[in-house]
Amino acid sequence: MATTNAHTWGTLKEREFKRISNRNFEMADRDPERAEDQNDLDEKTKKFLRDGCGCSHGAKGGPCSKELQEETVLFNLNNCLELTTAELYLVVLANIQGFTRSETIGTKRNRSPRSNFQFQSSCICKEMFLHLYGLSYSRFRRLKEHYEQHGIFLCTHGNSKKLPSNTHPLAVTENVHAFLTNYIEENAIVLPGRIPGFKCDDVKVLSSSETKMSVWRAYSSTCESSGQQAVCYSKFTELWQKFHPNVVVAKPMTDLCLTCQEFMGCMWHSCDKCYMPDTLNPINGTTMENLKEGTIGKIECLKNLAYNVVIQWECAFLQQLGVNPDMKAFCTKLKL
Repeated sequence: MATTNAHTWGTLKEREFKRISNRNFEMADRDPERAEDQNDLDEKTKKFLRDGCGCSHGAKGGPCSKELQEETVLFNLNNCLELTTAELYLVVLANIQGFTRSETIGTKRNRSPRSNFQFQSSCICKEMFLHLYGLSYSRFRRLKEHYEQHGIFLCTHGNSKKLPSNTHPLAVTENVHAFLTNYIEENAIVLPGRIPGFKCDDVKVLSSSETKMSVWRAYSSTCESSGQQAVCYSKFTELWQKFHPNVVVAKPMTDLCLTCQEFMGCMWHSCDKCYMPDTLNPINGTTMENLKEGTIGKIECLKNLAYNVVIQWECAFLQQLGVNPDMKAFCTKLKL
């Protein structure tokens, strides 16, 4: 009875050791696009051989990692790293076929057939096999599932020779480009000077009353009326950023009107109907002719900045007050 308990305790202890060892193993997955990982993979394999695999597949129930020389393991690993991904997969699939038990007719079907790993006719554990071929456990599991379904057949990606379901024809993308270009030419403006928050000075601004959603709705309506395919909102904004990254929707603080209204005091801006050119301004002593030149220069500057200038002279405004009682009542209520 004592011998049986000792044997049972030894078996449980060995299983617990294997579970902890397998959990701590860091299997480096093979990535052919990163050649610098080969040195790290070699170092991890050497560390694995020094620490031991913890299995009992070797001689006299010892670990199988002690039965293989380090040079042999690294030589096989480096040969596998020189193979392409497709070639390595075929090698691993052939090994899976060699050590996987076939199901017997009339027996209960296992969820996954049990495998007896071998290398050079010697039994090894799964961890040793993965280090020999530079595989991670998840990749080996996927290859084994692939073998159970397809046998030794080259793995292909599910989207191989297929276009994603959200791919749009080139004509649809060109329609978005044409719509944005026409919309921007008709509605966007270039503000004078730099805009806060933007490093470049070629930013085109849409009115703050617009949003990208409203522009997309206008685009969708246009496509619907013309019977063309429209893209979703997220794709529309993505193409917007791609084709016209310098076009933004103005914030209320930067949204300026294109029409500039100027109220001209007759004495300060030299009204031709009220003052002669050689008349001196009683406040600053400047002739009305000089004041007129300054006023004209200001108006030309605004027009050069693409503003529409609307001028309201003081004398004309006073005449409107005399004939428009509503305007007079409104101005009387103002607290100036």
